[in-house]
Amino acid sequence: MINYIIFSLLITLCFEGMIYALFSNFSFKTYLALFIANIVLNLTMNIILTSIEDYSLYISVLTLFEVMTFITETFIFSLFFTAPIWYSIIVALTANMLSLMVGDLCNHYLKINETGTFVISSGILIITTALVLAFVFWKSFSPRLSGK
Repeated sequence: MINYIIFSLLITLCFEGMIYALFSNFSFKTYLALFIANIVLNLTMNIILTSIEDYSLYISVLTLFEVMTFITETFIFSLFFTAPIWYSIIVALTANMLSLMVGDLCNHYLKINETGTFVISSGILIITTALVLAFVFWKSFSPRLSGK
C-alpha cells in the first residue's frame, strides 16, 4: 500500500510540475503552494482510495478529490498569476488530467507492489522530478522569466 501511495504522489508531482513549468511563469512561492496542495490532497485521496473495495464508491471518491484538487489549483493560480482566469483553469485542468491519466495507466499496467518495478519506476520518476524542480528553481530566480 505504501508503495502505491508514494508512487502516486511522485507521478502527480512530476507530471503536474512539468505542466506548471511549461505553461506558466510565476514565482517559487506559487510552485511551493501548488506542490503543498498536491501533497496534502494526493496523500489524503490515496490513503482513502486504498481502503475502498466498491468500484462505484472508488470512482465517486476519486472524482470528488480530482475536482477539489482542480478547484484548489485554479484558486492558487488566480492568486499568484496575472493571466486571465480561463488560462488558470486550462493549466490546472491540463495538469490534473495528465497526472490522472498517467497514474491510471501505471495503476493498470505496472505491478506497483512488486519491489523491482517499484524501485525502477520510482527511480525514473525521482530523476524526472529532480530535473523539473531544477528547471522550476532556475525559472523562478531568472529575472527574465519570473512572473508575479
